[in-house]
Amino acid sequence: MADSTQGRGLAQEYPPVYGFWTNDSGTGTTALAFHMVTTYAKLFPEKAVIAIDLRPQCTLSATILTNTQQSLRDPGDQVVEQMRAAAGNQQVPKTIGGYITTQRYGVLDEAMMPADYLIKCNEYNPHLPPNMWLTSGDPSLDILAPRLSTQYPFVEVH
Repeated sequence: MADSTQGRGLAQEYPPVYGFWTNDSGTGTTALAFHMVTTYAKLFPEKAVIAIDLRPQCTLSATILTNTQQSLRDPGDQVVEQMRAAAGNQQVPKTIGGYITTQRYGVLDEAMMPADYLIKCNEYNPHLPPNMWLTSGDPSLDILAPRLSTQYPFVEVH
């Protein structure tokens, strides 16, 4: 886990950003991220806590959006797929893939703002804190990632 502000003197200017990444599945990354974001939201109810799912498998989104009160009648992965399908009049879905597409490729509906890609988590899962938000993962990241990596190569920051 890396705190993006640590050691850079930015703690006063920017809120902390934490990232979880692994190249292997089954290592507990989704569970760790889920527990971290929900605990942080509970500890700091005055802050908006945003989880951004950058996996094409949408595992964090599915975990967050599963409503256990409904006996899994509406599991989170089905909610994610419904959101992708419900793009309706939008040219892109309200997911991280949709956001990247609008920002990078100019498929921008003038009325859409970055906050429009956020989902209020407790509207789907009432067990979650009201200050917790999600930008859902998207299977289109499998297609977008190679394009973005060639257009924006990673730069090492010290």
